[in-house]
Amino acid sequence: MKPSEYLDRNCFFGASTPGEDDIDRRYLIGVGNIMWGNDLPHPEGTFPYTRYWIQRRFKDVPEDETRRMLGLTAAAVYDVDLDALAPIVDRIGPTVDEVHGDAPAGRVPVNA
Repeated sequence: MKPSEYLDRNCFFGASTPGEDDIDRRYLIGVGNIMWGNDLPHPEGTFPYTRYWIQRRFKDVPEDETRRMLGLTAAAVYDVDLDALAPIVDRIGPTVDEVHGDAPAGRVPVNA
């Protein structure tokens, strides 16, 4: 097995507030190897601007790739029951329109 294949199969990167470059390089890293992190409660995290940063980073990323990086990869890695999680996602998760559409993304940081 090539090292790149080993990495793709076994390594996952929880990026705390990934930058534009991180998202732009998703095909080099592997879309299925990147997991969004907001690093709550640390000050370098995204709270209380998480929806804003998600929209900034993922607005132009295809929806299926966005879903993988925002949660589906982590759910697979940690064996999370998506059906059990669905009511919570529906209640607190960002909507497709908040990420890819024109819905307001929530609070905007002063220095954004």
